[in-house]
Amino acid sequence: MKKRISFTAIMTVLLIGLTACGAESDTANESKVQDIQGNPVSLPNEKPTLIYFMATWCPSCIYNEEIFKEMHQLNPNDVQLITVSLDPNTDTKESLAKFKQDYGGDWPHVLKNGKEIADTYGVKQLEEIVLVNSENEVFYRSVRPSFDDLKEALTQIGVEL
Repeated sequence: MKKRISFTAIMTVLLIGLTACGAESDTANESKVQDIQGNPVSLPNEKPTLIYFMATWCPSCIYNEEIFKEMHQLNPNDVQLITVSLDPNTDTKESLAKFKQDYGGDWPHVLKNGKEIADTYGVKQLEEIVLVNSENEVFYRSVRPSFDDLKEALTQIGVEL
C-alpha cells in the first residue's frame, strides 16, 4: 500500500512538473517575438497580417520586400506587415537592418524565431508570403506573388489598398 501511494505521489509531482515546463513556450503565437530593434511583435494580431519569409543574401527576395514597401505606403494602418529572416546562421541583425533600410520600410523585421514562425504557418521555403486573418488563420499563401495578387487577397478579407 505504501509503495502504491509513493508511486502515485511521485507520478503526480512529475506530471505537474512536466505541465509547468510546457506552460511557457516561445511560439510565434505569443507576443514573445521581437523585431531587430527589440520591439515586441504580436502574432496573432487584431489586424490581418502579411508575413514575408526571406534571407538577406537572396537577390530575388528584394522583389517582395519592395511590394511590401508599396503596400505600406498605400495603407500603413489596416494590415500588419512582418518580414522574417529564415537564415539566422548567415543573416545578422546588421545585415537585416541594411536590407530593411535599402529595400523595406517601417514595419517589423524579425531575425530570431524565424523557423518557429515558419513552422507555425506551414512555410517551407524562402520568398513565401502568408496572409493571416485576424483569427490567426492562414487565408492566403504564395511564393513571389504579384502586387495585384496580394491586393486581391487583402480585398477579400476587407482591406483596401
